[in-house]
Amino acid sequence: MEKLGFKFTDIKILLGSHAHPDHMTGDALVKQLTGATVMAMEQDVPALNNMRPGGKPHPIDRVLHDGDTVTLGGTTLTAHLTPGHTKGCTTWTFKTTENGKTYDVVVVGSLSLNAANLGDNPGYPNIREDFIKSFRVMRSLPADVFVGSHNGFYQMSQKYARLEKGEQSLLFLNRRGYAPLTLCRNCGYRFQCPNCSAWLVEHRLSRRLACHHCGHETPPPETCPECGEPDCLVACGPGVERIADEVAEILPEARVAVVTSDTLTSPEKAAQFVAQAEGGAIDVIVGTQLVTKGYHFPELTLVGVVDADLGLEGGDLRAAERTYQQIAQVAGRAGRASKPGEVLIQTRHPEAAVIAALAAGDRDAFYDAETEARREAGAPPFGRWAAIIVSSEDESEARDAARGIGGAAPDLPDVLVLGPAPAPLSLLRGRFRYRLLINARRSTQLQDIIREWLAPLRFAPGVRVAVDIDPYSFV
Repeated sequence: MEKLGFKFTDIKILLGSHAHPDHMTGDALVKQLTGATVMAMEQDVPALNNMRPGGKPHPIDRVLHDGDTVTLGGTTLTAHLTPGHTKGCTTWTFKTTENGKTYDVVVVGSLSLNAANLGDNPGYPNIREDFIKSFRVMRSLPADVFVGSHNGFYQMSQKYARLEKGEQSLLFLNRRGYAPLTLCRNCGYRFQCPNCSAWLVEHRLSRRLACHHCGHETPPPETCPECGEPDCLVACGPGVERIADEVAEILPEARVAVVTSDTLTSPEKAAQFVAQAEGGAIDVIVGTQLVTKGYHFPELTLVGVVDADLGLEGGDLRAAERTYQQIAQVAGRAGRASKPGEVLIQTRHPEAAVIAALAAGDRDAFYDAETEARREAGAPPFGRWAAIIVSSEDESEARDAARGIGGAAPDLPDVLVLGPAPAPLSLLRGRFRYRLLINARRSTQLQDIIREWLAPLRFAPGVRVAVDIDPYSFV
């Protein structure tokens, strides 16, 4: 962090502001390491004390009220609540005696590293911009007035510490491109693939909107194709390119590499990336599942998993298993050599069995929970699943064929037929899709039952019927 104008040990004030047991431990640790004075706004004190592990009071040295001032080495700080104050959002007004200039710096607690919340807080619409401004302002101030937040600046300081020591960090998000959705903020128009029921993903590095299912591409227009309004298109949601841009905003000195199938398009480019990473020419890697296995970088000591819940969405019956495997693999990139590693997981559902097991490093706990869930659902290995996918370029043909299959379903005690219903991707590569899902006991001869079920049925020439036994994909 010396490159950036301050050190972690220069923290003189720590703002305790979020009631979570792990953060209480973080506050105490930062205080122990830095000797910082721990302060908290009066509104936050009861919650902080109630959540302290073991009933111990939070290590607060001073309770602040709106308008209170703090003086450090010739610098005066005035504490103010932000508009729509929630725990973790407090404005510090810096007044330096050297030039009389006033800085408004936002110290954001639990929201600071949450990409899903930054800029999405109705009580504080400019939270992301002010958060980035905070770092820029702090780096321009004398080191003895650096202010830290337990969850925001404490965790961000870990990235600074890696830069200072020449170590590397990896941010993982399994979503290519810049943003998964582009819409018009004037009329609400959303860019959708003409061949699939999917949004076009913005790829800012290659200046294109692309469908990740059929490959359709189009350049981003200057105006909205629906209302014609210029400068009204906004990118919604994070992709790896957006994460890389935000890293560059907060850590402009860091050398950032985006590692996806869009950037490593040949063996030569992959070899070049490996050589740069091994040679210390990259500080922060931002990548998709391409970086989850097969690489060994001795200086990579920090892994951050962004939006870890992403893989749990979409109705895939093996979603938890895949998520555990993927995050466990990417977590294994940190600390593979002599230096210890650290893994940070961002989640909206810390209570989910897969996330709790990952956080605890307890593979057996996940195995037990997943085994019980599958036993109750009759899912493999305790039962059998099969999917029947009906598709056609004519939607009515696909719908009628699916209904015909559903109407002819066998009535057997050990077989449950669900559907027909439009598939999650109801339009794929220009074909409309319906699906039926069959659940049966493990001992059931499922292939024979489906073969006898479908054999007498006749369909229109343009209809395709596909059968997938124990499917891996449910789209």
